[in-house]
Amino acid sequence: MRHHIVCLFIFAACSSHPSTNSPDAAAPTPDASPDAAAPVAVTFSYTPSWAGVMSIDVIGGTSTDTTTWTTLASLTASGATWSGSAMLTPGTYNYLFKTTGDASAGARAATQQFEALDPTQSAFAICPLANGDMNTCSQITVPQTATPTLYAVSGKVVVGANAGASFLVVLEREEPLGGSPPKFTHHTFVDRTNTAADGSFTFTAAPGNYRFQVQHPQFESATDSQLQPATLGILRRNISSSFMVSAAQTFANFDMAYTTYAQLLPQPGTTQQALPTTFTLPTGKTNVDVYAGAKEIGDPYYNASTTTGSSTFASPGTFNQQAAMKANPPQTMVVPATQYWWGIEITRAADASGLVWTNQSMVFPITWNN
Repeated sequence: MRHHIVCLFIFAACSSHPSTNSPDAAAPTPDASPDAAAPVAVTFSYTPSWAGVMSIDVIGGTSTDTTTWTTLASLTASGATWSGSAMLTPGTYNYLFKTTGDASAGARAATQQFEALDPTQSAFAICPLANGDMNTCSQITVPQTATPTLYAVSGKVVVGANAGASFLVVLEREEPLGGSPPKFTHHTFVDRTNTAADGSFTFTAAPGNYRFQVQHPQFESATDSQLQPATLGILRRNISSSFMVSAAQTFANFDMAYTTYAQLLPQPGTTQQALPTTFTLPTGKTNVDVYAGAKEIGDPYYNASTTTGSSTFASPGTFNQQAAMKANPPQTMVVPATQYWWGIEITRAADASGLVWTNQSMVFPITWNN
């Protein structure tokens, strides 16, 4: 398996910029004016851990620019590594790697895009998104020489007693913001790989707080309507709690098996559902989710938690999550004869590595007639 290696080289001498751990932290040092010093040559380099990448650009701007980013550099491939240079005036910069291409994305293989943090840099900034989420982006101070020590984080995906080959494993940055209950920055893509035949994978990253997403092998190449949950017998995805990287780590196996889809009701059928709708679920703490959209099930429009093995979606089918309010146009309740999806999430007890996993089932289509 190819390891994830991302490098940032800056050909000048100065001290490194500290991490920003809270939106309330002191503001970054203002960028130096163009007259303060001549631009410095900065070389960016990124080696993605997935196949099929066709282009990579470095997008970003000064730390005081939170609205307008530009392309700082376009990278060129040499083997598995992409690199390129930019002339930057001394100061502090926020940036991401914008990648295009993913061999696991099926019909979208040539157009799939990810915006990735630089895993070789511990320093980051809070970069607000248009929807209000607190995203993270990599941060550098130019000129800079100090680079952090990188550590390998490894694991293995299984499906019950079998190796989980070709699953998609995503490494994401998720930094704590404090508060009670604890709040975190919006999870931000760092790298992605496909598990080997034995289910194993490895990433390399600088010190920081991260989490995993494990996605089924067709997560990027097939729509949810093309999948048969009961036949596949696996989870749609599995999301870990955050963990600190400060040394090399090998995590306990990640199990993607889910063989009890027959317990989930209502199953797909030819008739529309009537409200109120009772969902039949496994016993124990379970969340019911209702989603909109044909692909890339994201944040639910409706969520309800139960421990009783059933949950009722009351009439008139009012949505209760921010994703519905942020839709275009906003949706406050079920629209009759419209395609929705439903599934469950189960939060498991901490595993042998201390990770708490949220299992997300594959989803069933559902429509309502009232």
